[in-house]
Amino acid sequence: MRKILTIAVLLILFLIGGAIFTAAKGYYPVAIVEGHWISAREWIRMQEGILQSIASQTKAAGEPAINFTSKEGRALVEEVRKNSLILLIEDAIVEEKGGAVVGDFANRIKQKADEALKGRGNIAQAVQAAYGFTMEEFNRFIVLPQSRRDAIEERLKEKGEEFETWLEQAKSGARVRLLFVPFGWND
Repeated sequence: MRKILTIAVLLILFLIGGAIFTAAKGYYPVAIVEGHWISAREWIRMQEGILQSIASQTKAAGEPAINFTSKEGRALVEEVRKNSLILLIEDAIVEEKGGAVVGDFANRIKQKADEALKGRGNIAQAVQAAYGFTMEEFNRFIVLPQSRRDAIEERLKEKGEEFETWLEQAKSGARVRLLFVPFGWND
């Protein structure tokens, strides 16, 4: 009996520790799109990159630094929070449904991504300065999503269709569930 109680206590402690670790590291989903999880960690990283990009652009333009704790700054941060999640959700939808539009979607995306980076030399420092991203993050958050969109847009233009119309239809038919976020998908 005592062995069972010890095992039960250890199991409970292990589960609590695992939950704390998962929450602290952001390994929990904030959205589920067509079965694909978007983690809090991924969403937060995207927000950080966008905010750093905004700060970098402001500095490059010679404008005063943005105070993200002011009323206007907090409003900007909230807008970035929502829009960054929308971008991640839209990319998950595009990734899921793009294969129906573009044959050999994976190879076409790779071609588009290679074209985007071709002749740019070593841009790792610029990416780090502008977004605070590693090259892997830059590819995941910027290059690949844009390449997917470009591949679909190119194919739709051949058919005389518009990407934005296709995206709206794809979004309206997508299964999107938001978790632990202060807004809804259709807000």
